Amino acid sequence: MDRRLFVTGLLGVVGTTGIATVLPRQAEALAAVPLGGPNPKPDTLLPKLPESGGPLGEVDEGFELAHFRRRRRWRRVCRWYWHHGHWHRRCRRRRFWIWIWI
Repeated sequence: MDRRLFVTGLLGVVGTTGIATVLPRQAEALAAVPLGGPNPKPDTLLPKLPESGGPLGEVDEGFELAHFRRRRRWRRVCRWYWHHGHWHRRCRRRRFWIWIWI
């Protein structure tokens, strides 16, 4: 499985590089931001961050800027063994933990 992920990631990088070299230079203007940048509306859902150079953890409205969670996931682990002249595969589910950043 790890080899398959590596190969698909490598093919993705090669494909992206190939497309970037084939496209003409005029295509760069499609991704440009207009002058002045995007103007945020005053009634957005984003928390009001302090404008001074103070730490970001002291937000007035009580918003958390980052949250970590530990989640349990299952991975299939297979072993091959020789039994009565044939190879057999026995698979088991093994539990592992991941950290999710929200």
